[in-house]
Amino acid sequence: MTAEGGTGYKETDIGRIPSEWRMKSIEEIKAKQPHSLAMGPFGSNITTNNFLPSGIPVIRGTNLSSYRFRNSGFVYISEEKANELKSSNAFPKDIVVTHRGSLGQVGIIPENSEYKRYVVSQSQMKLTCDEAVANPDFIFYYLKSPFGQHQLLMNTSTTGVPSIAQPLTSMRRILVPLPDLKEQAAIAKVLKCLDMKIELNTDLNRILEEFGKMMFKHWFGNFEFPNDEGKPYKTSGGPLVDSSMGKITEGWTAGDLGSICVITMGQSPPGETYNETGEGLPFFQGIRDFGFRFPSKRVYCTAPTRFAEEGDVLLSVRAPVGSLNIAEERCAIGRGVAALRLKGKQNGFLYYLLLATRSAWNEYEAKGTVFGSATKQDVDNFRIVVPPRNLRDKFGNLIEPSDKQILLNQKEIRTLSTIRDSLLPKLMSGKTRVPVPREAGETA
Repeated sequence: MTAEGGTGYKETDIGRIPSEWRMKSIEEIKAKQPHSLAMGPFGSNITTNNFLPSGIPVIRGTNLSSYRFRNSGFVYISEEKANELKSSNAFPKDIVVTHRGSLGQVGIIPENSEYKRYVVSQSQMKLTCDEAVANPDFIFYYLKSPFGQHQLLMNTSTTGVPSIAQPLTSMRRILVPLPDLKEQAAIAKVLKCLDMKIELNTDLNRILEEFGKMMFKHWFGNFEFPNDEGKPYKTSGGPLVDSSMGKITEGWTAGDLGSICVITMGQSPPGETYNETGEGLPFFQGIRDFGFRFPSKRVYCTAPTRFAEEGDVLLSVRAPVGSLNIAEERCAIGRGVAALRLKGKQNGFLYYLLLATRSAWNEYEAKGTVFGSATKQDVDNFRIVVPPRNLRDKFGNLIEPSDKQILLNQKEIRTLSTIRDSLLPKLMSGKTRVPVPREAGETA
């Protein structure tokens, strides 16, 4: 990649771009076939009564919540219903944009998707590109860039449910700076490679966490932890005894979180001590910044009063009660969060215990006059089955390598995301250029 320079630049309605790039509207780069730019069906044309366990997947906002596309978590309709909604059908390489609700969402249907056809919901619209003019991945990234987002959201109405006024008209008018197809493909390839590595790490982390959950259930739910001979306890005839929490293993007890944890309830410092410039400690008031396993650092505090230490489990104690993350470093916690630390050896047992018992926090959602909450006493007295410490430590040792890998992967995801987000506006404006592969005998 090279910085700005070379062939010269020109001023356009969206700013300065290379002189050889062209400005095209979405109207000019959409495919020529009917319904290449179309909205989802009216609400009366698709309702929950149409949903089936399988069939043609319906794309909703949740499918656009990951950076490119979340190809799971669908509801389905019949082929007959999808045929009836023909104008709202979408296909691999189509771009999907939310025009009502969570505005700014943009996704692209994977080229190698297991589904050959989709239907977009009432809150989405879809674009099929003319690939003789525009590379779909390039257009997707442009719409994700600050330039594309600005144009996409120019006609936003915030009355009632946020929406884009006259969404199809607004979409048609969006201007896109277009290099030639080879440079479009080269730019998209750089960004897509970063995204593919991010998605690979994300998928690996979910697999590793599923492994931890499976092993926790095997050991402490099915009582198949290794006995003194290294054999599965229950299968090998290990006895179970009655307790107030049902059958448990001999030597285990029915207890509470306070018996195995140090619990710190958060406390909110004065609002004037908060900042988003990195001054002080990372501060987590509630679940807004919770992510997969670890929270993202957005707000900092210069006068913290309560702390979580590295490795502490962060438990949401205000609506929704029971959400979990892990502190990646020392941080400040507000009144919506509690920090839990296992007494003795710090390991993964506590996190997987709380994952396994998460549904039990639902009863606290009914507490409080406005929203659910849990007190220090509630957390202390939260009922659990308590295995001996040596078994808790043994599980922690088993799971520690995969938990460390999850942390490393998550750090790499953040680094790659920062690189991608920094490159995106530079590549889309031509401020940074990507070398374009040339065929034999072709001159630049």
